[in-house]
Amino acid sequence: MGIETEFGLTSTIESCEDGKEIAEKILEFVKKNSLYFEDIDHLFTRQCKNASLFKGEKINSVSSSDGRVHFSNGDVAYIDCHHIEFDSRECDNPLELAAADQAIVRVADAIIKKFEKENPQFGNLRLYKNNIALLSSEKNTDDSQITTWASHENYQIERRSWERRKILLPYFGTRQVFFAPGNLRSSPINKGHNKFDGYWELSGRAHFIECEEGLDTTLNRSVINTRDEPWMDLKYMRLHLLVGESNMFSYTTALKFGLTSLVLRLMEEADDFNPPQIKNLVPLKDKETKKIIPETGAISYITMHPHSPVEMEDGRRMTAFDILEIYLDEAEKRFGGENGDDDWVLKHCRFLHKTLRTESRSKIDRALNGFLDWTTMFDVLKSFEESINNLEEGEPRCLDISKEEDRKTLMRYKNSFSNLDMEWGLAFRFPLHNVLFPLGPEEVLYKIFDPCFGTRSALRAFAINFYPDKIQSIGWNGVGYHNSMRLDLEKTLITDYKKCASLYNKPPALEDFLEQARAEAFLIKD
Repeated sequence: MGIETEFGLTSTIESCEDGKEIAEKILEFVKKNSLYFEDIDHLFTRQCKNASLFKGEKINSVSSSDGRVHFSNGDVAYIDCHHIEFDSRECDNPLELAAADQAIVRVADAIIKKFEKENPQFGNLRLYKNNIALLSSEKNTDDSQITTWASHENYQIERRSWERRKILLPYFGTRQVFFAPGNLRSSPINKGHNKFDGYWELSGRAHFIECEEGLDTTLNRSVINTRDEPWMDLKYMRLHLLVGESNMFSYTTALKFGLTSLVLRLMEEADDFNPPQIKNLVPLKDKETKKIIPETGAISYITMHPHSPVEMEDGRRMTAFDILEIYLDEAEKRFGGENGDDDWVLKHCRFLHKTLRTESRSKIDRALNGFLDWTTMFDVLKSFEESINNLEEGEPRCLDISKEEDRKTLMRYKNSFSNLDMEWGLAFRFPLHNVLFPLGPEEVLYKIFDPCFGTRSALRAFAINFYPDKIQSIGWNGVGYHNSMRLDLEKTLITDYKKCASLYNKPPALEDFLEQARAEAFLIKD
């Protein structure tokens, strides 16, 4: 599994305030400047008990012919639609994925700060892990004019199960009640509503999903993307998802990938499992204008009314929680007790199901704050809405969300929630052990510098670390060298942890390394 994240970027310089003019320059900067341990935010590293192991260490990188930067931890960075995008290395379990995701956050933050220090002409820069356009949400009062960008999920699935993908649709339409990040709208859900709840929804991304499946990623966005780029043995395929959003907290990320992995196993292994389908999951189109009408699709309706039932194809009316319960029950029945990681995911998702099902947000356990994204953002913004210090008047006053200026103020706080800077980001007002739970900062620090040794990312990373000058080409599925030799990873799905890790202690000559690879001394093909 892996995650793709596009980051929002702003500058205090008006001519490049949306960051689009700077993104390319930042990527070129990365290609020419290595990142060292000392560049990582000290507010993070000082909480890592293993920090002494990495002092003086650096993250190496090489560029591919398509302009992408491949890092020595297995991650990749590039520019997509004027945004800086990071793709995580391949991970083999949800906790490892959550650690890799947080490592990307710290690396991206360090890159921005290093670039800003050496290029003051571009002003003060801020990087945001936010999928809804930053500036337009402040300037526009029409939610239809707000744009979105990517946080895509990738899962390795058995190709033979692809024909059963329809069983995934109800799950992807409803899982937002657990894993959405939360969003503050520019206009009220119901006209005339002037209370905070009337402007609050679970997901901003849901309104941009137009079809159940399709090939496009920036237009006609689908619940399930049909792009077939396996980069692996054709026994498998890469399931590419556009329906999700970025999360700030590791707890949310780990559970999202963990539960989704179990649902994918139901698709692969449970041939008799056929959950009820949602009627009109995606929105209808206006017959005259051909434009979508977001509120006609259940996926958009649920984000605004998570406790209201939606119509099923069999005539029943079910809430998102009713639908998710079907998947939880089936996953527990088939996979419960198999291993500790899956049991942890099922236990905590069952807890979320019980806790979030209440219709009153005031009754949701506040202990979730700092762990679960949308409940935390809701409470943080609600607290600002209720009482905020007006520095100009020198006294506290209440914000009125129905007033445009006050709404813009709350929008700025919403954006600040996803600011990657630990000093300014509102998510980091919570203790780091909350933000990273169930991880520790030490696990994230390892992932900043080390690949996932159980996946082929370890072999790409090894090549970048020790033979960067001999690399002629590099991609997800292989590395080519100047001597016409190639490390082919297309059929390599996993690697041997002990053998790969031991290579870092005493790396062999390139020829010996490739000979080992050909002899499959440490490659395991599945």
